[in-house]
Amino acid sequence: MAETTKKNTPKLGARKKDSLIDPIYQKYTKSVIRALGSTEFYEFFMDAISRADNQFQFSNRKMEKTVDLNWVDAVEDSLPAFQNIVSNPRNVIREDELIVNVAHAKKGGADVVRHLAQHSAFVEKFDEVTGDVRPNKLMQKYREDTVGLYENRLVFTTLENAYHFVKIRHDALFEAMSDEFGAKLKVDSTMETATELVRMDMFLHIKETDSALETDEKNGEVFGKISRMYRVLNMLMRSQFAQQMAKLPRIKGAITKTNVLKKNPSYRKIVQLMEFLREYDDIGYTIRVVEQNPQINEILQQDIYHNILFNYLILKGYLAIPWITDSVTIGGASTERVTILTPILTLVLVFILVVFIQKSKVGMAMRAVSKDFETSQLMGIRINKIISFTFIIGSFLASVGSTLYFSKYSAVTPTVGAMPGLKAFVAAVFGGIGSIPGAVVGAFIIGICENILKAVGLTAFSDAFTFALLIIILVVKPTGLFGENVAEKV
Repeated sequence: MAETTKKNTPKLGARKKDSLIDPIYQKYTKSVIRALGSTEFYEFFMDAISRADNQFQFSNRKMEKTVDLNWVDAVEDSLPAFQNIVSNPRNVIREDELIVNVAHAKKGGADVVRHLAQHSAFVEKFDEVTGDVRPNKLMQKYREDTVGLYENRLVFTTLENAYHFVKIRHDALFEAMSDEFGAKLKVDSTMETATELVRMDMFLHIKETDSALETDEKNGEVFGKISRMYRVLNMLMRSQFAQQMAKLPRIKGAITKTNVLKKNPSYRKIVQLMEFLREYDDIGYTIRVVEQNPQINEILQQDIYHNILFNYLILKGYLAIPWITDSVTIGGASTERVTILTPILTLVLVFILVVFIQKSKVGMAMRAVSKDFETSQLMGIRINKIISFTFIIGSFLASVGSTLYFSKYSAVTPTVGAMPGLKAFVAAVFGGIGSIPGAVVGAFIIGICENILKAVGLTAFSDAFTFALLIIILVVKPTGLFGENVAEKV
């Protein structure tokens, strides 16, 4: 019997602990939050997507099938008997006497002569002198092995009935689910920011092909038996025995219990199955349609937001700066080219900047202006020109640094550089205000320490460590690692 039910199932997000997907899902969400959760872009994107025009739909419809074991056991128990009889069927030798034209006669013998002596009408000419007889027709005996016994006809009738009986139930139980079944998730989201219009239209349909059958061990074994029975019966219906018996009449009505049917174990098993099939009037299986229509709670909603973010990053990743973000392999380790280029380019630019500040006239003017603004102006230094040139150098270095730093980012916001700027200030204080190499060394130390914290799972404390380090430096050594004590003018 088939029925449709609606089941009060928990909302999506209350997942089973023993699910195979759960460990993968937990690792994925933790890795995403750990990698992006502390960035301003993550907060900006999640805030923007939460305020977007979002339409989410979720549904789940599946079939649960159970089987009556009585008919399964009855048919399965009879399979050895079928195989035994089909491979070695009972047969008899049938002998037919036919009167044929003498030209077509192939055999002679005492039986042929005896029959001709008893039927003188078949004698065409008799020579009284010589005693020769010329017949015009002769009797011929034909012997033939036949399996068309009553018992074998009963076996085939039962085999045919069992095959159709199992086929109907096999097709119903193993029938592929239509598209209306399965889990469906539809996401339609339109997000607009100051610089972009992001729209995602996604439809995900998961239709399981085998778990529509019960997945526990007991029912899994039952459906395996049904599948095997169907294959065996199908093979028996294609056997030579079945092809021969298909030409003979089927057994109808009450079964005549011959000695063979009573004494032979295989034939006795077939009789039992025939009687069972005639008496069995149930469908033999139950199909329940279970529908799940959960409300989308905060957990699922947050997961969908993460999915939109992940797809956004994938697409934007292909729009990244070429060559810089290409992968390179060094010593068996693979990384992006920007990772190798950043420290090298940093050291080169710092060396050029130090030489420029120390050796060039503009560099000396810049140092003079930083020491004493008014005196430098009295010395004839064009203050405005030096200040403008200083801003040009600073802007150039900032553009190079931001290009390297944000090359891994799929998108930036107007405030995304606030945190790197604060950390650059901490690095300058840590290395020593006024010392260019000190600022670089401080930046390397802070970067290495933050990555160590992230590697051990303390991502949330990486920013706190940076500012805690600033406080410690200001208390212990206000001039920084390479800073010089400045004499206060009185």
